Amino acid sequence: MVGEVFMKTLGIETTTRINSLALLENEKILDETSFQPEDASKEIFIHLDNFLKRNKISLPEIDLFVTSLGPGSWTGIRLGITLVKGFATALRKKVIGVYSSDTLAEAVEDSDSICILIKAEKEFIYRVFYSRGSIYRTRGLDESSPYRKKSSYTRIKKVSLQNLTEEIKVPTLFIGEALFTYEKRIKEKLGKLASFAREDLWRPKASFLAKVGYRQFQRKRNFNLKDLKPFYGETKYSEFFHHRPY
Repeated sequence: MVGEVFMKTLGIETTTRINSLALLENEKILDETSFQPEDASKEIFIHLDNFLKRNKISLPEIDLFVTSLGPGSWTGIRLGITLVKGFATALRKKVIGVYSSDTLAEAVEDSDSICILIKAEKEFIYRVFYSRGSIYRTRGLDESSPYRKKSSYTRIKKVSLQNLTEEIKVPTLFIGEALFTYEKRIKEKLGKLASFAREDLWRPKASFLAKVGYRQFQRKRNFNLKDLKPFYGETKYSEFFHHRPY
């Protein structure tokens, strides 16, 4: 298309023990790599350098940097945010942060009810529910989409497994890295009410992160660098989505 602008986006996902990097041109995934670091703060630079060289691109050629705000690994969240803030400041580039639950919801093809599960401390889980409407709003469909209906009031909340299963009243698809610990017990307690995304999607991936970030940036070009703050835990839905560009 004549006059079409092609934007390069780099997604940096460091909030679980499997880190990943993804390069997008608009919403097209050009490349993605994943790795399990022993010391992420040191190894991320090695992997990033190799990734950029493999794609024959330099940091100054990246238009938008996207990282996760959490929840997830405290160290990983801080690492990703520190990296993209540094790149944005030094290179005068755009940057945006995405909540881990949005990244995970992006991986789901189609479901009326989704429950994102992220492991918290001890025997607790962070959970957030997405309705069909809220999932499609995350994906950036326009105002005419029938999926942009207002989602019900909910919030990301730290709960026990017992509390979680008591909340489930309708068939629900589960996704999130807490399933590595709790999938079997959820199956036993919920039976046919529970279904599960593919295991390879349970951890956030940089490609999904970058896609969500790119769409959010397209809808709010004046994202403030000060909004790029770690999100570690529980809050009301209205606060959780406060900085979202909807």
